[in-house]
Amino acid sequence: MVRFEEGPHLYYDGGELIPSVTYILQCTGVATPLNAYMRKALARGRAVHKAIQLFDEGKLDFTTVDSRIEGWLQAFVTWQGREGERFKRARNEVVMHARSHGYVGKADKVVDEPDAHRIAVVEFKSGEREDWHALQVNAYQLAAIPAKYRKGLDRSPGGWLVYLHKNGTYDQEEVPFRIGPWLSVTQTFGFARERHMAELKRRAREEALDD
Repeated sequence: MVRFEEGPHLYYDGGELIPSVTYILQCTGVATPLNAYMRKALARGRAVHKAIQLFDEGKLDFTTVDSRIEGWLQAFVTWQGREGERFKRARNEVVMHARSHGYVGKADKVVDEPDAHRIAVVEFKSGEREDWHALQVNAYQLAAIPAKYRKGLDRSPGGWLVYLHKNGTYDQEEVPFRIGPWLSVTQTFGFARERHMAELKRRAREEALDD
């Protein structure tokens, strides 16, 4: 059973740390390591995702929404109104553990696409489009293959990237099921896995001391 610590954004399987998809992308140079500007954007993105989750659960009090994320939230509400009927049985913030490949991540949404007879991973982004976003979705697609997600579905998992914009609009693009490029990234990570995991453990220790 995977345990997620939200503050430091760390995943554990029992007592063992598991590298996340984004950590692997950063270690391999595919995604830019976090800097001060990116940390600010990440904090905004997490706030937007939390508001989305609460909205989906019918628990969002709009009077409490930070004005700084209102535009992105409105973009999601617009998307939900236009695209929501395509997707059924949406599950939010789904931890995806690809145990055989040694990584974990949290998909924004895992949904059923009845018309396509498949499961779909939907990722929402509140920043600019980056090439690694598709790799992230591919990683979650691969993790979505286990039977508990595929029951009754007869096609490979689908994937979608939804870019939410501050002005309340959005762009949506389909992500093909292409696993080869992502497996190449994990292979590169594996060449120096011991060093990367030592760094992840160091970060975990520092987070524990900060508490």
